[in-house]
Amino acid sequence: MVYCRRCGQALREQDRFCPNCGAAVRDQLPPPVYPYEARSNDHTLAIVVVVVVVVIVLPILFSGLLYLMVMGFGPSGPSSADLTVRKPSADIINF
Repeated sequence: MVYCRRCGQALREQDRFCPNCGAAVRDQLPPPVYPYEARSNDHTLAIVVVVVVVVIVLPILFSGLLYLMVMGFGPSGPSSADLTVRKPSADIINF
């Protein structure tokens, strides 16, 4: 039950003013509690798309760019000389 803050009179839910002192009751009643409603502007799909792009698409593009930078941009692709492992020279090993 709700009581008037000014005089302590018991109030009914539909009362807008205290029947005893005439004080406004609107501010004295707690705001109504509404059940949870799903938000219509839910961003779940946008978040999923961003995660997929970051986790899958960007690494694929980066690895392709890295491959082209290392192996060359020519139409014939890398030559066998590009793939040969060379032994380091003695000048590099000796300081």
